[in-house]
Amino acid sequence: MSFYEDKVLIANMNKKGIYLFKNRDNKINMEYYNQKEGHRSISICKDAYEEFDLAIENEKINLIYQDRNNYLKLLSINGFNIDEINLPKEKLSKVYEIKLNISSGIKNIFYLIPKFSEKGVFEIYHYISIDGKWKKSKVEDLMISKFLNPIKVLNDKDSILLFFYYKNQICLKVFDIDSLKWKETIKLTDNSEKLYIDVIKDERYIHLAYSKYVDQNLSIKYKKYTYKDGSLIEVKDKTVSNKGNTTHPTLILENDKIWVAWKDSLGLKSSFSKDEGETFSNIYLWKMSKASKYIRYDYRENENNASFKLNSSFGTIYPYISFIGFGELKDVEEITRENR
Repeated sequence: MSFYEDKVLIANMNKKGIYLFKNRDNKINMEYYNQKEGHRSISICKDAYEEFDLAIENEKINLIYQDRNNYLKLLSINGFNIDEINLPKEKLSKVYEIKLNISSGIKNIFYLIPKFSEKGVFEIYHYISIDGKWKKSKVEDLMISKFLNPIKVLNDKDSILLFFYYKNQICLKVFDIDSLKWKETIKLTDNSEKLYIDVIKDERYIHLAYSKYVDQNLSIKYKKYTYKDGSLIEVKDKTVSNKGNTTHPTLILENDKIWVAWKDSLGLKSSFSKDEGETFSNIYLWKMSKASKYIRYDYRENENNASFKLNSSFGTIYPYISFIGFGELKDVEEITRENR
């Protein structure tokens, strides 16, 4: 069993095929897979820092990264045609957690920069493109506890939802696209020690998953919130894993199921709910993860899939790329969950 920590991003362009992006040795490579045309691979830049992100708009892939001269670069990719989109020429310190979001046709870039005057503090910045002009603003200060945890950015109609850690508390900040203003920060969790984050939203709920320290071990926590007109209420709090080295919590909505998948020392495990997160199944260990190399992919798609919704998923590595951790319970081992 080998789990790879590399950042790999899949762009599903439906009938046009699947694009896979990965950064290796400061080079972002783009690989293309299509049943009729086969497999092609090109290098789209050779001077990138580790982090990058992408969003899909009007059949085109938009990709953001920071080059080794510390400038942000935004590319528009249409097939194998690549054009650079003009950004303000600003030399930054090295950025972290760079995110690209397109909401109501408006491009948004988020990133973190260390606040060198205060140890353990990062500043969250937001670039937004309005009428062809880019505007930059500071959103909030973020303070780490021990590690820098990920940020998550989701769309919600005419709003952008930004999830981040402040010390050990997971927080939400909402940007209103119409007024171009940020609302007050909402605290979603207590300040007990935790790591990682995944968030997904459906028509009724915000679903949140993270790893929480319990007796010097980690457990996967699931929370569900109602969210309407800026009002957020927690309605469910569940522990879905047994205690252990449980990391990389990942949420998938598949038909009538909510899946929570995670990695631990034995391999890839997951549990599902068929009643909107009220109860969860026993745990399933996916045997393929014990025998094959696998990774946690970030995922974007050109059209909304009627069967499932996800922002990330575990999966096997080329040449046999497939998602694992949800779907048909085939070649799995069932494990009793300690806490129901």
